[in-house]
Amino acid sequence: MNKPILLLICLLAVNNFAYASEQQIKNIMRDHISGLNAKNLEAVGATLHSLSPGYGPFTQMLRNSFQQFDINVAMSDFDYMGKSGNYIVAKITMKYRREGGATFQDNETTYLYVFNKQTNSWKIWNFFQLEAKSI
Repeated sequence: MNKPILLLICLLAVNNFAYASEQQIKNIMRDHISGLNAKNLEAVGATLHSLSPGYGPFTQMLRNSFQQFDINVAMSDFDYMGKSGNYIVAKITMKYRREGGATFQDNETTYLYVFNKQTNSWKIWNFFQLEAKSI
């Protein structure tokens, strides 16, 4: 086979893998946000890696938040940053708007999300807040 054609095939395969991974991560975040908006701890938990060090503290925080607040969550920006070994990293911006419940400052917060596979499915492993601003 001609070397340039083989190189092109390899590049297309890598690009297709990256696109598939990006779509999987977007789908996980869509399910995560749907669970948050429905105040469905089981649905949110299904998007989290059960062995993550933040799993317990995050689900406990959600239990408390779901009781106090009525907040609409929306993803306003998604930047797939890449895959390294068993991890995928994405920079994701979320908008939080109060719809009822306790006092809450509407905001837009940017996070660095890290995903890891669990039983052949990508799950949220951890996330780190990068910045937040009131809206």
